[in-house]
Amino acid sequence: MLNPKTTIGLTTLNVADLAKLSDFYQRVIGLHVREQSQTAVELGTETTPILRLQHLADGVSSPRSPGLFHFAIGLRDRTVLANWLQNYVNHDAPGWQGASDHGPSHALYMTDPEGNGIEIMMDWPRAQWPREADGSSQIYTQGLDVQKLLSERSGEKWRGIPQDSYVSHIHLQVSDIPQTDAFYVDTLEWDRITEFGKKALFVSAGGYHHHIGMNTWQSARQPNRTDDMYGLAAFEILYPTVAEKERIATKLTTQGIAITDDTVRDPFNNKIRLAVG
Repeated sequence: MLNPKTTIGLTTLNVADLAKLSDFYQRVIGLHVREQSQTAVELGTETTPILRLQHLADGVSSPRSPGLFHFAIGLRDRTVLANWLQNYVNHDAPGWQGASDHGPSHALYMTDPEGNGIEIMMDWPRAQWPREADGSSQIYTQGLDVQKLLSERSGEKWRGIPQDSYVSHIHLQVSDIPQTDAFYVDTLEWDRITEFGKKALFVSAGGYHHHIGMNTWQSARQPNRTDDMYGLAAFEILYPTVAEKERIATKLTTQGIAITDDTVRDPFNNKIRLAVG
């Protein structure tokens, strides 16, 4: 059984225009620079790495391939979400896709200038989550009133995302749900939370609404991801202890799944770094 404190960590993207993307994530999204070089920049808060951008020259664009659907940054309450939205509107809301009430969370969706999906969201306290009859989280998709949300902003000066912001989850494009289930649930031991037939699967640890979402909406039966593609380069699974990470690594090795430098690939060649957080 997967340790319930397991979470998702840093997402790394291959990008064509590092300067443009770095500027976007700082000014529009509100991330702070943690480290940078001529070829890469790491962004997040002082305590939490959230996103790494690395320049890839002469890469391939393949939006229907397995890879990133979106990564999600969690803000601590609805007022902060409203403050974030006002800053986004002040920058003319580039790449806007929509807003949803999912029950346990409220979410705003957009893409960056190179088409990578982003979710900015907030979780309600778990005691307030809607529940099914069996006690499990009730997850749905309803429209979110963004004008009402904007009316709840505090009016304080925007200084970027707060230090207590966090990585909520990552949502992947995959080409086959049964293979996804076998790898992420049976091998990596994530709990199956929600299924939509052979089109989508959501998994988590510790009763969270989801740490990893996976869908085939655009990517069903598409060829596997390759390392020369723009978009997702890797994402982290953060285990709470070295022992838990090593337990999963041993299980992978026993099943004949290769691990190189703490990195494993899912059935669609998405890279996953096993780390301790």
